[in-house]
Amino acid sequence: MSFRNFIGLPYEHLGRDAKGIDCYGLVILIYKENLGIELPDVCNYKFGRNAADYFTAFYSDDMYESVTGFHKLWESVELPKIEKYDVILFSVHEDVDGPTHSGVYIDDGKFIHSMNGNSSSIHRLDKWKTAIHSIHRYKERVING
Repeated sequence: MSFRNFIGLPYEHLGRDAKGIDCYGLVILIYKENLGIELPDVCNYKFGRNAADYFTAFYSDDMYESVTGFHKLWESVELPKIEKYDVILFSVHEDVDGPTHSGVYIDDGKFIHSMNGNSSSIHRLDKWKTAIHSIHRYKERVING
């Protein structure tokens, strides 16, 4: 499935399908549809259920490592070595220490994401460079497209 098929999906906090999707829901959907990979999702394991809470838990909270297996599944990547399907984490809220947004690198300096108030869309990564928190590659990834 082309990344273009994911453009225009409506934003919905904690949405996980084409009817409504948040930023990590889009990552989950892209990995499932394009790569056949079911990613873990901790949104149901975290109290508060706001984006910053479950994002921070997913990527950095040792308490949820047993649920997500994050450090077993993902490896950190430096920006110059970014590849198609790498997950980019962004810090977009000044009052939150850690990642609060995500997108998937699609190639040619672009990424796709879904942000509150907007449908999913493609943007140039260089315009978001100062907001990048970290970049991660799924270790067992087999690219099908």
